[in-house]
Amino acid sequence: MSGPGRKRAKLKKAREEVAKRDVRIGEMEQAHVRLQQLYEISKLLTRFQSVEATVPQIVEIVARALPLRSAILILADRAPSVPRMIAWQAKGQGEKTLQSAKTHAQAAYGYLARSHGDLERGDAKALELPRRPATEPNSAKENFIVLPLVVHRGLTFGALQIGGAGAFDELDLIFINAVVNQLAVGLDRDSADRAQRRLEHERKILAEVGSVIGTTLDYRETLTSIAHLLTRDLGDFCVVDIVDEQGEVRRLEVVSADPAKVGIAERLGQFPLDRSRPHLSRQVLQSKKGQLMPDVSRETLRALAQGEEYLRLLEEAGPTSVVGVPLVVHERLLGALIVVSCRPERRYEAADLRLLEEVGRRAALALENSRLYGQVTRAVQERDDVLGIVAHDLRNPLSTILIQASLLRRRGMDPERPTREPAEAIERAATRMNRLIQDLLDVTRMEAGRLSVELARVPAGQVVSESVEAQKPIASSASLELQLEVARELPEILADRDRLLQVFENLIGNAIKFTEARGRIVIGAAPRDGEVLFWVTDTGAGIAAEDLPHLFDRFWQSRKSGRRGAGLGLPIAKGIVEAHGGRIWVESTPGRGSTFFFTIPKAPQAEQHWEPSPPQPHGP
Repeated sequence: MSGPGRKRAKLKKAREEVAKRDVRIGEMEQAHVRLQQLYEISKLLTRFQSVEATVPQIVEIVARALPLRSAILILADRAPSVPRMIAWQAKGQGEKTLQSAKTHAQAAYGYLARSHGDLERGDAKALELPRRPATEPNSAKENFIVLPLVVHRGLTFGALQIGGAGAFDELDLIFINAVVNQLAVGLDRDSADRAQRRLEHERKILAEVGSVIGTTLDYRETLTSIAHLLTRDLGDFCVVDIVDEQGEVRRLEVVSADPAKVGIAERLGQFPLDRSRPHLSRQVLQSKKGQLMPDVSRETLRALAQGEEYLRLLEEAGPTSVVGVPLVVHERLLGALIVVSCRPERRYEAADLRLLEEVGRRAALALENSRLYGQVTRAVQERDDVLGIVAHDLRNPLSTILIQASLLRRRGMDPERPTREPAEAIERAATRMNRLIQDLLDVTRMEAGRLSVELARVPAGQVVSESVEAQKPIASSASLELQLEVARELPEILADRDRLLQVFENLIGNAIKFTEARGRIVIGAAPRDGEVLFWVTDTGAGIAAEDLPHLFDRFWQSRKSGRRGAGLGLPIAKGIVEAHGGRIWVESTPGRGSTFFFTIPKAPQAEQHWEPSPPQPHGP
């Protein structure tokens, strides 16, 4: 080779060496920059705040190193059935591009989650997914890298997809892999830290709930305090619904953590709900199971709304996630507890549902204990009232006995003044005392299920006539008219004659007590389909609608009547009638009077004809 040729060759070789050196320098500079970026990412992960706050910052750092179009993080660290997806998109990219990237990420994550055992985390190239067909928008320019989030070769708990405007080189893949490794470790550490923090948080909440429950037996105060506690530590709104003893659902309280939204809470609490339509607690009450709604869309709000005004209230509240549990004790539904988040970063998960279930169990026991305490308190009050009435009712005849006995003692010293009046007064007083004691014994037997009747064939008409004759003197002294309205031919009934007379005595006695002078009381009987229907009608003041369900309760007395008694007559009448296999009920119109109906079965093989038509009862 000539001199000039050798010089040109040396020059070419030198240029190649310079070029190689420049490439190496460039690679080293790029590596140095990437190391700096990885260090920045490491610092972010060291002071990890939350996925929503920290991951976008990491993506911004990656975007400085690579020409990114999108980055999508999928995490299944909370509710496995509903993985979270957090997406980042470069400026200028359209919605279709982002949606296409999300679809690709979901498919890739499904593959990674199923195949994590066959993947090698260290080989980033093997994880690069093929490009999409050319028919899809921008497919010629898009390239995706999808890497699993795995720690210590364990299960895949998520994936990071990087979408670039062009192909990635080897250094890009190494850098992306390093980022994903750091992110996986950081997320795993944060998950462990959150689990420890959550445990302490849950213990604190449950301890405070226990303290609230131990403070008072007032169920409203207890549940309201628990609602305030939950809005402080778990949500932004808390809704408490309870089921009363008649099975009706009513809204007890709606509490807001935000003072600016207290008015919304009050309006939601006062809004008249149609319980047959969807509402926040309906599914919980119907299923008697906890319900988790991680995300609340506008469509969901519209489905829960009971009209435009209610929808507007819900939209003002702004729920983003809902969790609810039933209040159940011994399989009996007592109510529901609903907690609502209005912050996008607070999405409820399975752990929140488990915590609220624990709170719900304690709240349900508190509600049941409160109700039991209320029942005991009422029972004690009723007992005291009854004892007071019984003492009064016994004191009067006892005073009569003492007075008449004193008169007898004085008159006994004067044989010229014999009289039967004191003896008769003593007999009447003793009979009255014995009647009250017998009533108390009957109630005790009824409560023990031992009220006995001795059944025999009894002429129905005869029992009615005897009852009226026995009550005529009392009715006459009260200036009341007793009328008999009995079918011409009544069949025999299968009954305990003395017990049946006791029923009439109680019903007619009540009618006399609550009917003003110059009023009328009608006692009637007529056959009806295998039984005899009896009734006692008065022209008294009638019974208030709210009192009707309680008339046959033991020891119950209307506070409005102004006339007190032991509250035993009607329950005893009911117990006697039911012991015969019959039924008893009442119909009343305030201001016009009341009619008590009861039935007693006919005696076998005793068919009679009758003419008068009885009143048309509406009872059973």
